[in-house]
Amino acid sequence: MKYQWGADPLSEHIEIIFNNARAASYKYRREYKALLGVHDLFSSVVHNFSDPMPNIAPLFIARSHAAFIAGVTHGLGGHTPDCYILLRGCIENSLYSFYLHKHPDLVTVWINRHDGNEQRRECRKSFQMSTIMKSLEETDPRAHKYVSKLYDRTIDCGAHPNMMSVFTMMKKGEKPSSFDFSITTTDKIVLRTCLKDAVHTGLSALTLYCVAYADQFDMIAVKKQMLRINKSI
Repeated sequence: MKYQWGADPLSEHIEIIFNNARAASYKYRREYKALLGVHDLFSSVVHNFSDPMPNIAPLFIARSHAAFIAGVTHGLGGHTPDCYILLRGCIENSLYSFYLHKHPDLVTVWINRHDGNEQRRECRKSFQMSTIMKSLEETDPRAHKYVSKLYDRTIDCGAHPNMMSVFTMMKKGEKPSSFDFSITTTDKIVLRTCLKDAVHTGLSALTLYCVAYADQFDMIAVKKQMLRINKSI
């Protein structure tokens, strides 16, 4: 029997997600244009690094960009808590890029993580998020304030199974004391907030690249575009 996309429950749901995303790109046009601006800026930064690269640290920019795109896809599709899981990944990849650029001696520690239990422990100890955030605060307090606020928000809204991420997808059922759970949401406030958070998360990741790689690209031009995007929403 020939397989038909959309004829089974999983592909049907995936199709709904993409249809939701298409509709949201028109309904939330201002937010979508800002997301597109962040995407374009990511692409510009990635393609304008010096050759050869000083170490592997810039490679995390591509991972950060990929997490951003995946998060935006989920957000536009209505999977808002799941969007925040990916947005956290966007920030963490950019933080690793910043930290490895500042501490190139840790590149080997990161690469050797899977060589054994001792190497794994050393890697986990070297890349504790509290340590990385402290390093960022010492380097650029203003960037730290912006990034840490967004990082905490991703955890509150879905990156961890906290109250906000669970209750956002629940509503009162028809029967007394009953609740219905939805995988996606069509709530305008929730969707618009999520998309705005995605914009700021992308900008926070790019802020980290400005802090770490100011000598690798035209930082003034990048910051101007970031300011324009920020003002647009």
